[in-house]
Amino acid sequence: MYRPLTFFFFAVISLASLLSLLAVFKALFNERVNKIEQALNEGLARNFWLGLVNTLVFIGLAAILTSASEGTGFTLISVLAVAILGIYFVGLTLGLSALSQYLGGRLFPAREGLAAQWRGGLALALAALTPYVGWFLLLPYALCLSFGAFIAVAVQDRRAR
Repeated sequence: MYRPLTFFFFAVISLASLLSLLAVFKALFNERVNKIEQALNEGLARNFWLGLVNTLVFIGLAAILTSASEGTGFTLISVLAVAILGIYFVGLTLGLSALSQYLGGRLFPAREGLAAQWRGGLALALAALTPYVGWFLLLPYALCLSFGAFIAVAVQDRRAR
């Protein structure tokens, strides 16, 4: 049976856990998140297109590997598909952590640190809940932008070595 109060508490707990996850990633990978935020400051359009292309590649490759391993049980191909998705989601989470910090700094310039990141993440999450515009335009844009900035920093670090 549907209970509105249960749904409300589930939504609040989910939002709080998302904001906490982004804060923990910022605390654990502070230098990486700051580099990704710097990449966001340098240009949003480039990061979006880079993220869109790489998202399509990662998701497509995982889908191909998953369909190739279908019906064969637990194989190396299915492990590879899960590893590809794992890399994608870790990169996406690092990018979203940087994006929430970036938005917090832009929307709330008087705030710094965790307060700005939580407010930026909250603003992004609530805006992404807007029917149609948030679901189909803002959310994919934010995901591709975040992952693109992560990829840009990963490529820069690889070239620096």
